[in-house]
Amino acid sequence: MKNNPAYTLIKGLSKNEKRYFKLSRVQSGDKLYEVLFNYIDVHENPSDQEIESLIKTYGSTNNLSIHKNYLANILLECMVNYSHGKTIENQLTHNLRELEYLFTKKHTEIAEKKLNVAKQKALMYEEFLIYLQLMMWEKRFFSNTWNSSQYNLWYRERISIHNKLNSIDKVMFFNDMLFNLAVERSEVQKHTLNNIFRNLKKLQETSDQTFQLKKHYLSALNFYFILINNTPKALVVSARLILLFDEHPHFIDHEPVYYINRINNHLVNCLLTFDIEEFDKNIGRLKKIVTSKKVSPQIRNNAAENYRNHFVYRYVLMGEFKKCETQLSGLLKESRIATEGGSFKQKAQFQAYIIIIQYAVGNYKKALRILQDLFLEIPMQSIPEDIVTVLKVLRLIIYYESKRYSQLNLLLKQTNYEKDNPTLNPFELLIVNHFRLLNESQDSSSILKSFQKRLKPIYRDSQKKKYFAIFDVMLWVTGQLENKSYEQKVKEVFVSKAKRK
Repeated sequence: MKNNPAYTLIKGLSKNEKRYFKLSRVQSGDKLYEVLFNYIDVHENPSDQEIESLIKTYGSTNNLSIHKNYLANILLECMVNYSHGKTIENQLTHNLRELEYLFTKKHTEIAEKKLNVAKQKALMYEEFLIYLQLMMWEKRFFSNTWNSSQYNLWYRERISIHNKLNSIDKVMFFNDMLFNLAVERSEVQKHTLNNIFRNLKKLQETSDQTFQLKKHYLSALNFYFILINNTPKALVVSARLILLFDEHPHFIDHEPVYYINRINNHLVNCLLTFDIEEFDKNIGRLKKIVTSKKVSPQIRNNAAENYRNHFVYRYVLMGEFKKCETQLSGLLKESRIATEGGSFKQKAQFQAYIIIIQYAVGNYKKALRILQDLFLEIPMQSIPEDIVTVLKVLRLIIYYESKRYSQLNLLLKQTNYEKDNPTLNPFELLIVNHFRLLNESQDSSSILKSFQKRLKPIYRDSQKKKYFAIFDVMLWVTGQLENKSYEQKVKEVFVSKAKRK
């Protein structure tokens, strides 16, 4: 049943969507599909045999696949009706259908009013493609009564709208090219990037600067600076992009997911450039979306999850572990989202940061409990290798620092840490071999120096640096040699990098 469209659709519905479907079935008087819906909704893995017996109680002779497909179809139709009117595209598409009906009935006066309202709305929200379709209906209704000057006005307007649409399409095309270059990382990338940049500047100089053109231009420009590793300029461009939405506030309601992504991009750039002041100024934008009643609960949850994650990463980057730990419980309540939300990757990464925070403030027992729960709850094959590696390294470090030598020894014995072990990557093998030496030797200093020496080439390798992104093992080793805590070392690095900025 899990692979059936009806099951997938039902499990993805919100409470309001479920309520809407049930009300629509009550009005239709069709009880069977309401009961079938409720049964699938409350059961995690309903069997086909149980559903067949349920259908038979209503006297149906059709086979199960017919009922499944019909339920999926009426669900989809119902949800399309439910979402109708929630977006500008839906409203304008509905207007086009109304015009089609009015044309067949020759209701010209009503059509004229509908057309004018729809055109104004399409122009306000820069839905130029739909605007052109509205213009074609305008021609079908009124061209019989137009004189040559009226037709010329209509024709010039059509050219103007088409040019706007063409400029936006060109910028979006360059955006796609930039994305393709980011994926390919080809040798001709630099030359192609320069060509794209020149073309973008030409488009930017055009006199007709619509909101959509500015939006896609700044988005492409931001991507360009990221690709050439110019983070400071990318930060400036992403700030301009957010301010553009402030100038046109109705687009925040119209494109909330895009707006959230732009804020996320800007906040990441702020942290990469150590611009905490700019970060703090913009993190509140996500909080406004969390408390907004104009967007759906799903979008509010998305904003809340991002707000929480950025907040945690900000304090981890600065080494403010104690401050983050005291505020974290209140933050989770405030953002109205549980740590269980999101994908396996998102959960594992967030929980890894929580474990680092608990370890850094000395809550070893709590850190180990979260770590153990994570290994039990999440299939490790479902998350990236670098996150799995970090979780394993954290467990070794916490055992070592909390002087749980017997548990560390047991953990090292439980797994075969030989060179030919296919379950370990070279980085993991290096880590565990040195921890085995640390656990057996009285002289930790010489082993830590060897450890540091072996880590340096990995740390400099751009492909392998991902292993240090969440938890910097090199920093931990250096701290052990200097007799400093991980918190102290993170603070030192942050201060030195912030000064260089």
